[in-house]
Amino acid sequence: MITTMALVLLLGGPEPPSVLAEYVDDDRCARCHADINHGFTTLGMGRSFTVPGPDTAIADFSPEGGRFLHTPSGQHYRMWLDGDGRMWMRQYEVAADGREINGIDIEAHFAVGSGNHARTYLHRSPNGELWELPVSWYAEDGWGMSPGFDRAEHDRFGRRVGRECMFCHNAYPDVPQGEDRLGRPEVFPPVLPEGIGCQRCHGPGRRHVDLAYSADATDEQIAESILNPAHLPPAQQDEVCLQCHMQPTSRLASLVRPFDRGDFSYRPGEPLNAYITHVDFDTPDTTDAEFEVNHHGYQLQHSACWDGPGSMTCLSCHDPHHKPDRATAIERYRAACLSCHTEPECTVEAITGHALDPAADCTTCHMPKRRPSDAVHTLVTDHRIQRAPTDPTALLAARAEASPPTAMTPRPLDAGTLDPALVAHLGRVLSGDNSTAMELHGALPDDASTAIRMITAESLLEGGHRAAAVSLLRELTAESPWLVHGQVNLALVEAQTGSPRQAINRLRRAIEDAPASADAWGNLSALLWASGQRDEAIDAGRTAAQLQMVNAKHWHRLGTQLASTGDLPAAVEAFQRAESLHPGDATNAYNLGLAQRKIGHHADATRTWAHALGRSPADVRLLKMAAIASGLPAQQVAGPDAAAAALELARRWHAAAPDQADALAVQAAMLLSTGSPREASAMLQQAANAKADLAAVRLVQAMLLDEAGRRQDAVTVWTEVTSAINRPDRRTMLRDGLVRLGQSRFGG
Repeated sequence: MITTMALVLLLGGPEPPSVLAEYVDDDRCARCHADINHGFTTLGMGRSFTVPGPDTAIADFSPEGGRFLHTPSGQHYRMWLDGDGRMWMRQYEVAADGREINGIDIEAHFAVGSGNHARTYLHRSPNGELWELPVSWYAEDGWGMSPGFDRAEHDRFGRRVGRECMFCHNAYPDVPQGEDRLGRPEVFPPVLPEGIGCQRCHGPGRRHVDLAYSADATDEQIAESILNPAHLPPAQQDEVCLQCHMQPTSRLASLVRPFDRGDFSYRPGEPLNAYITHVDFDTPDTTDAEFEVNHHGYQLQHSACWDGPGSMTCLSCHDPHHKPDRATAIERYRAACLSCHTEPECTVEAITGHALDPAADCTTCHMPKRRPSDAVHTLVTDHRIQRAPTDPTALLAARAEASPPTAMTPRPLDAGTLDPALVAHLGRVLSGDNSTAMELHGALPDDASTAIRMITAESLLEGGHRAAAVSLLRELTAESPWLVHGQVNLALVEAQTGSPRQAINRLRRAIEDAPASADAWGNLSALLWASGQRDEAIDAGRTAAQLQMVNAKHWHRLGTQLASTGDLPAAVEAFQRAESLHPGDATNAYNLGLAQRKIGHHADATRTWAHALGRSPADVRLLKMAAIASGLPAQQVAGPDAAAAALELARRWHAAAPDQADALAVQAAMLLSTGSPREASAMLQQAANAKADLAAVRLVQAMLLDEAGRRQDAVTVWTEVTSAINRPDRRTMLRDGLVRLGQSRFGG
């Protein structure tokens, strides 16, 4: 079944209205409010999102300054602006021989952040999805890893940026109504607003602008047609800011959207808990000192100075339209404090004992800058007003990123009309803990929203409760066929339970509805391949990879399919792109090396396996290939040093996989190559007893016989074995390598 929206698009009818139907371009606001508009562009919100280029650059893009090495992951990065002013980020590694390998250039289409603290860069893939790039620019430290990336196994180019992120980092984008609901692909148009605009706080402005340009509207009508947050009740005033500046934690799912409404549907002035619910978490590492980068509202509400909505607000200290100079800001902060603390209570600086200037800045001591646990390369103001710290410098100390906790107790802060226990379950499963998925399922009310049921279905799948998940998914997709994510999940279960044709047809319908869904294309490719429809599978796989150019998973699947059909040059290209996008995947490196070797790129294959082994030192496949490739190279005989290194690799191979007796045969050959024939003979006997490849055992036996001076016996064995394996279907990498090793003794 094709959705109404898809039919409209396919039949060329009118496009659905945009989420911006009631909005205007913020430039229209500037025509009447020039001073406010100019002042707003000096604030961080007014510069929260931009297109990187020479006119907006704040980072160092010079040939030397634009370089960064991330030691934990071994990734090198180079950032630059090309001749057209477009920004690029190159990721690469350096091999043991000093060569640059696995290099890939990704364009940065957008920049997030004003630069007051930091600026992070985004890539837009051809299907419209946004992906966070791994390196950011920090006002304090220069280039450094983006938040969440400062660890050895980071996401490389694989972190998708969804609508929930963009909700706070920019003004609303021009997307069709309904396309911003949970379950739809998270795609964005090529042109996006540049910064948080007037209407995120004042609400949609189209009627206001229309009336302002009308000859008949009165001043009162014009004023009443736009929201002035100052006229809202205290709680709603606070929520204008808290729609973005209230996040209990970024490490877990503290922002839950349980309602059937679009991500870009919130309007200032409506109750925030009718759009989103906030969930706090008690975790083993929870302390009063826990501090994160987006803790402004959260920390303020934990201050003794905050006594409920309206008691102290963001606007008590901040001007939402203008950035004051430092002296004016200090005076405003001080005035906010002295509105309650009528007599200055701080007369002596706590650490030095020096008398304080009567006009001293209260915030320096009572709201110090701190290094957050989730964005460790920057410093931000702690908005929890408290006693001056005994050691302010400790708050600035370098620290490692905090990992998400594995144990948690969710605590809803504002469940609104929902059952708090239900919201707690949602917070838990969205944080990756699906142990209570069945409890969540049992707690669903009869009128549970589509969003809540979709979250529940995905949790049931992740938690291994297939029957309950399928029942719920069938119900959901029948009611709401536009749920592309639900259709894809249901198709995968159908394929696993013996209905591949039904699954394929379901994915085809999902793609008709949402042709930008690379996930649907990728899963269709896998199912078509499994059903024997290889040409169609490869076409679908190419589409998935082209839609999500930065998704290594699609390129690896495509490489595997191409290699199976014999198109090895194309397979190498696909595997190599996957390796460059996400180096460290042992399976991809193994397959890349095999494909390289089969097209005659033996040195590349050896280098691929050796380099990947550095990341995955216990991977049996890589140990095997590295041992054979280095000890029995394709184009020459290994010297003593290479043979000794291969011997150690073969030992590690056998230690990791004691049942793979071929590792013993390689050890025997390498012992012979390093001048230890007696040890080689004993090792070969172990290989034979362990049922190593018989041809490999006998080839090494022939070389040992020759070494012992039994030339005639050696030639007889050698000739017999090489004649028997001289057929394509009997040749292996190990056998071919041993034959090359013996050619110096027996001839080619």
